[in-house]
Amino acid sequence: MSEVHLRLRELAESKGLNLSQVQRKSGLTMGMVRRYWYNKTDQVTLEALGILADLLKVKPGELLSNGSNTNETASQS
Repeated sequence: MSEVHLRLRELAESKGLNLSQVQRKSGLTMGMVRRYWYNKTDQVTLEALGILADLLKVKPGELLSNGSNTNETASQS
């Protein structure tokens, strides 16, 4: 089964934004942004994806990456 990961942290940091700044500027809840930031969710709403994409000036699809395509080291199961 292929996992999808959000690139929120990577893209936000590349634009000089931290988690708190993303939360304030997006208007999304801190809990939601934190889950997306650390990839601790199994759901992503299309509305949130659109808001974050607009904030980061990227296409919504650019926020998504499959697990094998991330720059972070992932533990192998």
